Amino acid sequence: MSLRLATTRIPAKGPLPVRIANANDFRVVAGVSGQTVQKVQAAAKRRLKLGARRISVDPNAARTVKLTLPKALRRLLARKGRVALRLNVKVTDPLGNVRTFSRRLTPRLGRN
Repeated sequence: MSLRLATTRIPAKGPLPVRIANANDFRVVAGVSGQTVQKVQAAAKRRLKLGARRISVDPNAARTVKLTLPKALRRLLARKGRVALRLNVKVTDPLGNVRTFSRRLTPRLGRN
């Protein structure tokens, strides 16, 4: 399994496209969620979370899932020009075995 940004530059309104590739010979179901790496000042000093999405990926294939950005994270991206995120993926194989991994990704603000 691999995880990367589908595009490095995104609009301030989102969404965040994430590409998940499955190199296994069987279909997997992946749950993708995320949060900011550092605590940010958004009403209170806390980590901002992305909405979780669930996706199934066929054998030896890749799929793109679009994560929505909360309003505070959209403002932060527009103001700073980039935001460091830690995306967590929970992968379930056909036998029910679960594996979790995370990756740090930094999308940047798209320019017009």
